[in-house]
Amino acid sequence: ARITFYNRLKDNFLSEVRELSEFMVGDVLSLRAAQAVQAATSVNATKKLEETGKFTTNKAGKARGHTKVRNGTVCGFVADVTPDTMQKAISIMHKTLTPELNSAFSQC
Repeated sequence: ARITFYNRLKDNFLSEVRELSEFMVGDVLSLRAAQAVQAATSVNATKKLEETGKFTTNKAGKARGHTKVRNGTVCGFVADVTPDTMQKAISIMHKTLTPELNSAFSQC
């Protein structure tokens, strides 16, 4: 198994994507291919797709005013859950995750 955190992608996208490709398919993407992935999956690119209807938000999300594309921040999901839900999630994470993984969420 391999876990990829948003902040690692944000800090060094090309390297992280190339490592992921090696893990998932056994071959490293070329730099050019990784750059194409970066361009196609950036927050701005996916927001544009969502605005044109090519990347749709589910009906429940639209009803609550949410979009599928987030704002591109570490722990951005916190704004989408209630404080009670966040506390429950943290409690479960502390019980089940390794100390290393728990520390990755300490800033949330």
